Amino acid sequence: MREWEFTLILDRTLTEADLQPFAELGEDLGDPANGSLGSTFGGAEPSECHCFTPGVSLLDAVIRAASAIYEHLGARTVRIEVDEEHRSDLDGLATVA
Repeated sequence: MREWEFTLILDRTLTEADLQPFAELGEDLGDPANGSLGSTFGGAEPSECHCFTPGVSLLDAVIRAASAIYEHLGARTVRIEVDEEHRSDLDGLATVA
């Protein structure tokens, strides 16, 4: 399965405490089977989660990462950002509500 790189923009700003469930449950998406996740927290802007996640398609990888974030943090993905080379893989998915 290919590993995809993308950034999820969340509906709120995460706190350092929000990231504890990932550490406690081993669900930090750092597992080779799930990929990896780096996130921003604090500040006035919504948090961003930079992801390297495997999937059969970019959409599959985004769903995996967004689902894990929502399940453990309650934060929803409101936007997906990808490098220019992957933009065609997101046709019709510019905004996720």
